[in-house]
Parts: sequence; C-alpha cells; structure tokens
Amino acid sequence: MMKYKHLAILFLAVSLFGITSANSKDNTMSFFVTSAGSGKGGDLGGLAGADAHCQALATAVGAGNRQWRAYLSTEEDGKRGESARDRIGNGPWYNVKGVLIAENLTELHLYNRTIIKETALNEKGELVNGRGDKPNQHDILTGSMDDGTAYFPDDKDHTCNNWTSSDAGSAQLGHHDRHGGGNLSWTSAHGSRGCSMEHRLSLLYTCGVLANKININQFVDLVSTQPAKIFGLYPQKGEIQAGSDADIIIWNPKKENIISAKTHHQNCDINIYEGFKTTGSPEYIIARGKITFRKEGLTNTK
Repeated sequence: MMKYKHLAILFLAVSLFGITSANSKDNTMSFFVTSAGSGKGGDLGGLAGADAHCQALATAVGAGNRQWRAYLSTEEDGKRGESARDRIGNGPWYNVKGVLIAENLTELHLYNRTIIKETALNEKGELVNGRGDKPNQHDILTGSMDDGTAYFPDDKDHTCNNWTSSDAGSAQLGHHDRHGGGNLSWTSAHGSRGCSMEHRLSLLYTCGVLANKININQFVDLVSTQPAKIFGLYPQKGEIQAGSDADIIIWNPKKENIISAKTHHQNCDINIYEGFKTTGSPEYIIARGKITFRKEGLTNTK
C-alpha cells in the first residue's frame, strides 16, 4: 500500500474540511484545512469521496501532483475501524507558507503545539475563522480520538455513518484554533449533534429563489432530484410519481427565521450563519404516508 505524507482536515457544513499528505522531503505544502466542505454535511462520499475532495482542492492551487488523504477515521462492527493517523504517512508536514506543523506522528498528536489558528491555513494560504471571529468556523471533522485513532466499538456514531450520512448520526469534531470544547485538542474537541446542514434548504431558497438566481423548479431539482440521481436512487427517490418512494416536504415560502446557535439542533457552540435572516421553511415532511416532521419538531412514527 502506498505511503502518504499529506493530510487534509474537513470542516462540517460549515463541513465539514481536511489535512493531507504526499511524498516529499521539502517544505512545500503538505497540510491544509480545506477551504470548502462537501456541501452535504457529514456525507463526504465515504473516505474515497473525502480524499477526492482534498485532491481537487489541492489541484486547484497547483498541488495536485501529490497524493492527498483526508484526516478521518472510520468505524466497524465489533472492532476499531481505520484510524486517521494510519492514513497519512509518517511526516513531516508543512503548511502552505512552509511552516513546519510536525516532524512525525507523535509530534503531530501527543506533543503538538504548532497547530493553531495562525498556522492551520487553508490550501489558498488564508486564515480560517476561529473563536471570536464572525462567523466562527473552527469545527473540523475528524471522527477520531485525541491521538488520531479510531474509536473503540460503542453504541455511538462518531463518523456520520462512515462519512455517508447528511442526516442522522454524529461526528467527532476537532478545533483548529484549540478554543472551546473543554480541551485544547485539535483532533477531538466534541461530537456534533447531527450530520446535516440544518439550514441548507432555507439558505438556498433565500439566497437563490428569492434573489432571482434560480427559479422554484431549479430549487426542487437541486435539493431533491439531482441528489437522488447522484446516489443512484432516481426515480425511486427524487420524483413524485406512481411507484416512487420519495419523501414529501410541504414548504412554507413565507416563514421567516433568524439563524442562531441558541436555537439550532446541531451540537456546535457556534453557527457560521449566526444572525442571518432566512425566508422559507418546511412545515411538514411526509415519509411513506406518515408525517415525520411538523414545524414544531420531529414526530414519533413508531
């Protein structure tokens, strides 16, 4: 198996972002926080999709000649899954400015004090917002324990179903600025409350449809039909017709809301859209003929 030296850390929705690694002895970029997430919450397309995302971002800035890997762990039934630290080679790693992040795996985890807001740059060489900035974007997806290893089997989800869920589940998050979460860990600060981008539909409706950048039919296509096609579920999903099994959202186009960490359902102490006003919200979600969500919250459908 090929040995990798570049890491890529992924933000959640804020997506979740990445560290990466390649085979070089110089101080060219071999570590970055991704400038963009997958756009689908905790669903990164598995490890392969996350790796491809990191590779694409690196390629866009002229660093695509190296093999990049996402710094993510996985889970397996009855045993520990693949550990993030085992996916990235042995170091050393440098940021885009040539600053040494760590010489080896031990220095990267146990003794690391170099990963802070000023050094955990994205692939473009830009600072990533941290605590005290607006919006705060310090949460990064890792699915890992403090030492970069996968979790022991338990009854919790630490990886958004191995990076394939944009709905139910949870993911372990790190903080690239080492603030918040009750510890100084860049790899394992706290878990997320879910794997979704809670306000994605309302934001797209507000900034897309109401801003006349897309029409209502394109909105439906983007949030329903196209995702179903991408995942090979169309026309069973993404289409309302005889024989299909699409969930139905009853949309209120006039419902106004102000996004806030105080009222969202994600297990994060910040929201990158804090204070942003949206218009449009789901009133009901109907799955297989049963109402599973009302505007007041989830409905027990047992």
